[in-house]
Amino acid sequence: MFFKIIIKFLIFLFCAICIQKSFAQEVRVINNKGTINTLVKNKYTTSNIEPIDPLEGDIWFDNTDSINIITKIYDKTSTSWLKINLKKLQDDDGDTSISIEKITDEDIIRFQTLGTERMLINSLGNVAIGNSNPYAQAILDLTNTQKFGFLLPTELKPIDILTPTDGMLMYSSQNKNAYLRAGNAWKPITFNSVTNELIFEGTGADSNFYYVSLIINNDWKVIKYNKSDVNVELEATISNNAGQTSQPTTLTECQALTYN
Repeated sequence: MFFKIIIKFLIFLFCAICIQKSFAQEVRVINNKGTINTLVKNKYTTSNIEPIDPLEGDIWFDNTDSINIITKIYDKTSTSWLKINLKKLQDDDGDTSISIEKITDEDIIRFQTLGTERMLINSLGNVAIGNSNPYAQAILDLTNTQKFGFLLPTELKPIDILTPTDGMLMYSSQNKNAYLRAGNAWKPITFNSVTNELIFEGTGADSNFYYVSLIINNDWKVIKYNKSDVNVELEATISNNAGQTSQPTTLTECQALTYN
């Protein structure tokens, strides 16, 4: 009989210890309505080993990699540690990430996918794609290691760009040519094909001018030259003459154009 009492006492003591362990981080409080609530006193652990018996909201500073310490919070629903690191955002397997400062005060942001660094922004604002050391005088440094080309934004015609500004680049799928916006006009970057060149001598008020109408890379242009000063020339293109859809083939058509 005495032996059974001892056994029961030991069992009771063991249960009490277990209960104390379970609720060591929990505090029961009663609000002004008489409702019993449980407050959790969360733990903060710094270790390279996952904490044992975590509670909802516990914080674990995983220092497996001492340079890139990962901050994690325990999620009771999924029974897993969720990464909330402030210096690095990454996926579950860590091969895709955005990291800030591998070294203290280096002020560099790195973008990585599938374990390879794809883009970097340094402390001076230089952006590198495909390399880790952008050229100091370039705002954007592209390095092509995959034998890819740089694809310009494409429209049917330059005039399809609604609000152009100087410095823009685009490719015309109709004219098969790239264009640079400069001086409030779209200028072809290359002159690969010149055809249908027509020359007219001005009359009346325009008698001091020559008009040269031609097709450049499937896009018409008219150049207006001053006879007395060959350095003075004006240009008319479809960019500022949308109503003229085909090459001007008469002096009257050339004189009616708007020139830059």
